[in-house]
Amino acid sequence: MNGMGPMDEILGAVNWTDVAIVAGVIIAVCLAVLYFAVQTQHDRDSRHQIGGNLKRERAVVTEWAGTEGYIHIGGELWRAASQDALSPGDKVTVVHADGLMLEVRKV
Repeated sequence: MNGMGPMDEILGAVNWTDVAIVAGVIIAVCLAVLYFAVQTQHDRDSRHQIGGNLKRERAVVTEWAGTEGYIHIGGELWRAASQDALSPGDKVTVVHADGLMLEVRKV
């Protein structure tokens, strides 16, 4: 007998370089999945803040009828509402954002 048990024979036959490569690939895949899961959750959380960063920004009225219309702000056209009497060309300030609707006041 050579003094080696069955486990010693099995472990001696393992190519440890291959084991290290497979373990590294598994860890890399797990980290990638975790990263994308966190990014997806972050994107879901941040999408509810649309228009929120426009508060106190100035804009120009492009169309208006009654208490609602459209304003041009940040290179984009937004729906807006106001209790002020507004007409195209008026300058306004955003005072509140509710989703995609901005509340504005005349400057």
